Amino acid sequence: ATRHTENNAIVNKSFSDHFAPVASHYAGNRPKYPAELFVWLADQCKEHALAWDCGAGNGQASTELALYFKHVVATDASEAQISQAMPHPLT
Repeated sequence: ATRHTENNAIVNKSFSDHFAPVASHYAGNRPKYPAELFVWLADQCKEHALAWDCGAGNGQASTELALYFKHVVATDASEAQISQAMPHPLT
């Protein structure tokens, strides 16, 4: 069974969310990706209008992708992770 949350996310009830208990601490304890990764990803793309960060967690990579792409869509199966997502500082 699926449902929509208030931010229009689709939630699959059969998903076992192992990150929910640690979502509020995840960002502070997870290593950051190197800046070179995002440069490389951008270099692989002919267009830079849209990037999709699937499995985005709380959006740490999403905000970095926004430096190289006009729009970034961040999705994650964990509602708890998405609820902890930080907005991009320029929005």
